Amino acid sequence: YAVVGVLLAFLHFRKGLPMTIKTCFYPLIGERIYGFWGDFVDSVSIVATTMGVCTSLGLGVFQINTGIKKLTGYPNWIKLSYYNEANFGEWSDRVDSLEQYYLDYPIDSTFRSGNSFRDDDGNVIIGTASKIASFVDTNDEQILIIWLITLVATVSVASGLQVGIQSLSMICLYLGMFLMMVILLMDDTWYIMNLYTQSLGYYLWDFLRISFYSAAFAQSDHAASEGEASWYMSGWTIFYWGWWIAFAPFVGIFFARISRGRTIRQFLNGTMTLPIAYNFAWMAIFGGAGLKMEMAADKFGVTCDTEFSRANVCRVVERMRPSGYGGNPEVFCSTLTKLSCRGTTDMVFDVLSQYADVGALLAVVCLISLILYFITSSDSGSLVDDIVSANGIEEPPVVQRVYWAFTEGAAATALLYQGRLNYDAPDAGLQALQSASICVGLPYTFLICFMCVSLWRALQYERGELKWGESQFKHSVLDVGVTAYGAGE
Repeated sequence: YAVVGVLLAFLHFRKGLPMTIKTCFYPLIGERIYGFWGDFVDSVSIVATTMGVCTSLGLGVFQINTGIKKLTGYPNWIKLSYYNEANFGEWSDRVDSLEQYYLDYPIDSTFRSGNSFRDDDGNVIIGTASKIASFVDTNDEQILIIWLITLVATVSVASGLQVGIQSLSMICLYLGMFLMMVILLMDDTWYIMNLYTQSLGYYLWDFLRISFYSAAFAQSDHAASEGEASWYMSGWTIFYWGWWIAFAPFVGIFFARISRGRTIRQFLNGTMTLPIAYNFAWMAIFGGAGLKMEMAADKFGVTCDTEFSRANVCRVVERMRPSGYGGNPEVFCSTLTKLSCRGTTDMVFDVLSQYADVGALLAVVCLISLILYFITSSDSGSLVDDIVSANGIEEPPVVQRVYWAFTEGAAATALLYQGRLNYDAPDAGLQALQSASICVGLPYTFLICFMCVSLWRALQYERGELKWGESQFKHSVLDVGVTAYGAGE
């Protein structure tokens, strides 16, 4: 992100080139960026940005919907709150449409093979119908959330960078810092600070090793039965690599757009120091609180067989300081949840629920933060798509901004809607988009490598080591300052 952002900002604000990704290759190929390959790079950037935002929206609504259900206390929050035999008369008119969904599910799916919609006498099995009804309502809830986010994001992006996007971003920052500081102070602060220090040391120590790690032995046919799962590397690491790289045009252009008047040193300090330190702190605090809960639940016998995988447990807190007051041990009581038994969208709310006095308040703040974070992602992505498709105009037409905001919402909606056609995999459409993100990230990996060379070449021109001119772009594209051989005059 820093490479794309600093190169684009330098060429745009210092040299007057358009704020599009093709500009990044001007130091290498010159005026040829205004041709097919330049347009191709910009088109790929728009696709990558749109797919990245759609993936974020799709994954985000699962989390947001879970938070709403946690706060309401009901399985569904539109139409009926629940579906069972007691209120069958209220939803019996939906039986035909629910049966059609059942028939549309793959015949070999786990749900169809384990559940029948009608018994031998032709009567509706209410248990099966209620599951489908709740499943369809959940999908409707997710689509509704997407369009609420899209509408707010549209208003934000239409109001401009300084008004809508900046204001929402600052609110997100303040809410995130509030959550982080409350958990730091209410949890075991000594443990979290130790974890931050230790994890930072592990990261620095293992940086080179994990940079080359590819889980080769876990992927082999003769891999040991214990150890890392063979799917972990592709399902998590490779996906996130591809996803992050696919976000490079989005984040890079946004960085460049807000960097007028900054020096390169200020830009790099602003993008590669404070954000990284903040991210380390966030991971240590939230991750540390979750890991501590998981370990404590395991220690005190909370298992997946425990009701809701949670229990209220009082235990003596051991710290490296004199225990308690007046020589009495310090006892801490809280709700422990076996997080490994819970869904991925439940975990953050389970962690917050252990702070009984303010748990509900923190859940509300977390839910608002999630909504605003995805709104800012959507409006920022729409702005970047606008700028690139308008050939670098910093303030594209409002109609075009609205078009891209609605396009992202419509694409995410289509992918989520496909999920209701497969009970076993409601996120099947998003999984396909995740795979596409990885595919887009692969070619962008090479493009970013060329951008590194382009940045070096642009700074050589700026320092006077080379002169701007067409002849400089016809050879030695990969010349990064290393002289392989030379000859005397």
